[in-house]
Amino acid sequence: MSDKPQHRPPTKKRHSKLQRLLCCSSSSSAVLSPFDVHPPTSASQPIIGNGVALKHRPHFIAFDVPRLTTKTPYDHSEEGFWDFPERAGWMLDGKAEYRKFPNGIDWDTKELDERYQCRQQSIPKADASRRPPDSLNLKCFRIDGSDTSLSEEVAFQQAWLFFGVVAELSVISGASAVLAAEKVPGTQSEMKTSTAVLDTLHLKWLNALKAYSADERDTRLKRMLQVVKHVLSLQTVISTQKSDVEEPRLLTYEECKVLLSIRLLFRAILLTLALSGGCDLTELQFLMNPQLQQSFPANWDELKDFSIDEMLANGWCKSECKLLEPMDGCYNFFATRLTRWPMDHSKCNDFICRADQVNEETYKTVHVEPHCQCSVVTVHPEDLCKVLDKGKVPRIIISKDFKLSMSESQPYAVISHVWSHGLGNPNENALPLCQVRRLKGYLSGLQKAGEPDLALWIDTLCMPVQANLKEQRKKAMGLLSKTSQEAAAVLVLDRELQKLDDQRISMLEQSMMLAFVGWTRRLWTLQEAALARRLYIQTLGGPCEVENSKPPVDDKERLTSDISFRENIESLMRDRIPPISTLRKSVFEKSATMSVTTTALQRLSFTVKHRCTSKMEDEAIILGIILGLDVKALLDAENLDDRMSKFLAMIREIPSDIIFGNVERIQQAPYRWAPRSLLNFPIFNMQSFGPPAICDSRGLHARYQGLLLESASHAQADGGKYYACDQVSGMKYEFSIRENQPDFELSDTPALIFRPFFIGGDTVVADIARRLTEKDQTILEVKVVGYLQMVASGGLDITDRRILKGSLTEKEQRWCIT
Repeated sequence: MSDKPQHRPPTKKRHSKLQRLLCCSSSSSAVLSPFDVHPPTSASQPIIGNGVALKHRPHFIAFDVPRLTTKTPYDHSEEGFWDFPERAGWMLDGKAEYRKFPNGIDWDTKELDERYQCRQQSIPKADASRRPPDSLNLKCFRIDGSDTSLSEEVAFQQAWLFFGVVAELSVISGASAVLAAEKVPGTQSEMKTSTAVLDTLHLKWLNALKAYSADERDTRLKRMLQVVKHVLSLQTVISTQKSDVEEPRLLTYEECKVLLSIRLLFRAILLTLALSGGCDLTELQFLMNPQLQQSFPANWDELKDFSIDEMLANGWCKSECKLLEPMDGCYNFFATRLTRWPMDHSKCNDFICRADQVNEETYKTVHVEPHCQCSVVTVHPEDLCKVLDKGKVPRIIISKDFKLSMSESQPYAVISHVWSHGLGNPNENALPLCQVRRLKGYLSGLQKAGEPDLALWIDTLCMPVQANLKEQRKKAMGLLSKTSQEAAAVLVLDRELQKLDDQRISMLEQSMMLAFVGWTRRLWTLQEAALARRLYIQTLGGPCEVENSKPPVDDKERLTSDISFRENIESLMRDRIPPISTLRKSVFEKSATMSVTTTALQRLSFTVKHRCTSKMEDEAIILGIILGLDVKALLDAENLDDRMSKFLAMIREIPSDIIFGNVERIQQAPYRWAPRSLLNFPIFNMQSFGPPAICDSRGLHARYQGLLLESASHAQADGGKYYACDQVSGMKYEFSIRENQPDFELSDTPALIFRPFFIGGDTVVADIARRLTEKDQTILEVKVVGYLQMVASGGLDITDRRILKGSLTEKEQRWCIT
């Protein structure tokens, strides 16, 4: 059997035009910008076989890619794609001597190894051993043994794995002639390309394949699949990642973009194969994740670092960068391609964005147009109060001449908005006439055929603001859970989302914008979204329904979502606005090694992360509304601490690890263990191994192992360290004082409480107030006075140190933390 694919090689004339397609400048019309710049005709209206323009949403976020200088550009030789590296003077780990697949996966590539001669290459040990460390997974070596720079390697990969792969796949699919004949704006001299072309390639490949018989199409799909397998199976781990070495070779930002464009190309190929209907989806999913997901490389530090710098320079918030921290650096890079509303983030931190905070004393309601001076339309407070006094949800009917009337039974839509965008009014229940007109138009867009006209609920008109109506305002707040749940729809108005042309941008771009706009950063909007039966965002093209509660269930949908980068962002959105059913219950999971409880508070803690409210005393009320609690007791509480204390007592089930978080805490007993706010609470501390802790009027009831110290009253740290020993087992411990905490000293009856499974070495220093006995079990009632970090344990040599002696408790010792 020949080691070359059995097809007619392309001519140089045909490929010179194809090459011109891929090397064109994209500095003007070829780049997709979120709002004011649209993709070129060739990207937004691909031509199908009968000459009809086919409109489609792109799958990827486009960006410019430089064409790197290389001595060996792809040659389009009749000898084919497979042996190009050897013709260009390069060799790769074809023989798999150094190859190691992700997660130890065993991947059978025997068919490829037998078919293609290039897969018999062997890398000399001397070449492999002297290769400098870098983050590339696909390692390149010169056949003549000469040293190469990282830039040369990346340029070769671009020539072969971008331009070469596009040429090869276009020949296999039969689309070369179509692509070569297509005219694209730009000049070759600018030496740039745009990844926007990838959003048309997969369609053209699919259309070209339709011209073949079923058997021939299957053969060509198999050959396309072989190209993917060949490249992905050459990934190696000869050298270490950047983070593991002191002086690695580092990629430049432009080189990062080139490698990302290659990843996008291979995703476009997998998208073609997935949509063809002729490939095994399970195999494609394996190629997508983990193979492609961890190649070219993935999770590489350089791209993330460059992108974060660009994000911050382009007006993104530190908290948004932090939210993307666990994700692949490509998401940070895609964020740099989005245009953001200019805001002042100088007062923000890693967890809280304060750019949308408002000052009611200086607040001004805005008109639709800056110079509009139309009249104000007002809701009479007495009309509001009549409905609220009946325990009904007030809703506003807007007449054809834009006058407002009150209803307590009309179907209605809730308008969810951000006050800093100008639709609020702290002084009266009123809005400018121009805004009322616009809202009526939005309501019409939500109305389905045969449905009655929708009334309106918006806090500006439906929540009493007058100082003498505080009790009625409390009634309105007590109805907020019902307000969102009973609405026919909840419509999100956000100034950034309203500029999105959702017919021309990718679903990925729309999802990323939704994940990071001001509406998603606010705490009050969370309950409106989480409780909504139908959730819409208002875009440039009208209302767009958001389905954030369910992951894709169809195998093809799940795969295409993964290929187009959407799944991770949409999963983030499901965490940010989870289904209300999952928020309101605890889930107990047990494995062979441990049992874990996920409480409603844990889910809330992650959901509210990176959100904020202008009035922090509102936090407990909002959380109570989301969980469906009776918030009257919270509304009657005098201050923030009282509200949070009552909220915690109402939900009862608390993750036991809550006492180890290094945050500002409530100052009154028996809630001194509790954070004053969940908004800045580190999520990794919110865990509950075994049953959850229980909060009641006596404190937090939980189970931990601890060390009860003897004769340790007022003991001082030894060089910033404490040393302790269990007198029964002889186990010794070394602790350091946790940074950024107030000074503390050991009491007359001290105890150390260990975090379950000693996670992070977190240790609480407690003062034992008393010992209680319930059902033949001893309960230690304690007050937290400080925090330590366990840095070592075992047979330590600490004979020259002051050692605190004590005795270990049972692993399931009961405690009451006050």
